[in-house]
Amino acid sequence: MAETSGMQNTCAKEFYLKEFESLRKEIMETLKDYHALERNAVIAVGATWAWLFHEGNEAKTALSHPPPPWAWFIPLVFVALGASRAAGLMKSFGIFHRYIEKVEVYLTEHGGPEGWEHFSWKETWAGASAWAFWATIALAALFVGVYQCHCLCQK
Repeated sequence: MAETSGMQNTCAKEFYLKEFESLRKEIMETLKDYHALERNAVIAVGATWAWLFHEGNEAKTALSHPPPPWAWFIPLVFVALGASRAAGLMKSFGIFHRYIEKVEVYLTEHGGPEGWEHFSWKETWAGASAWAFWATIALAALFVGVYQCHCLCQK
């Protein structure tokens, strides 16, 4: 960032502070979207499994046919779509981080606190836990799909 002086510097600091407030709101909204994405992925996978189990059990008692074995892999589609969207949201968090970090450098007084982005970025487990969530749900969907497909193909 270019150094300014006098009135421009005062206005720039005010601008960056207001922009920071706006970005903070945008980050909170993005975080809400991310948490809703995780919740909705779990609901979609669970609802699909519930429907498949229900239809499989109904087929045993009725004259209808059970869902085809490949249907057990449908939850992987929800996981893949959710994970790709999550990766985009995580990338946007990285962009926010880099920009806010630059603004913090600009606004930091000599000897003052570095700012949240400088202080906390490497200390949080948010990124690792997000990848762990998507890996766990993907492995669960894959395991259930393979297991059910194997069981159904054995009949």
